[in-house]
Amino acid sequence: MNTNNTICKGAIEKLFLKPFSSLNFDEKKNIIELGRPTPKLPDLTTISKNYVRTFKYEYYSTYKWLSGCKKTNKLYCWPCVIFSREENVWTKYGFNDLNSFHHLKSLHEASKNHIQCLIDLTKFGKIRIDTCLSEAFRKKYRKT
Repeated sequence: MNTNNTICKGAIEKLFLKPFSSLNFDEKKNIIELGRPTPKLPDLTTISKNYVRTFKYEYYSTYKWLSGCKKTNKLYCWPCVIFSREENVWTKYGFNDLNSFHHLKSLHEASKNHIQCLIDLTKFGKIRIDTCLSEAFRKKYRKT
């Protein structure tokens, strides 16, 4: 887990203002290298009839895609915030219904969009390097 555990440092809000897709390669690389924000969210609670559910910081260790933002006091899916073109509770609006957390996170984890975003995050930078190397190879060994 990264050390971004005090505040979200505006990473999520910045991506809402200037989407990841509009950034240059170095800016994208920097965001990915900084890692997902994992702030403590002591004020993220959901009141039920008989009890109060509170966000458990350990969820970040269990769900490696989970991210949070202290400013909005909500949870997000980090790979989906970065790569998804869908606007939903995990990508733009933020999740804060802890009564439904386990059910809705399971649905999200199984979604095609989430899986594709995980793949995109894992592959980020590798394709660009491979493409550049392939282009350099073609130029060097192209028949003239």
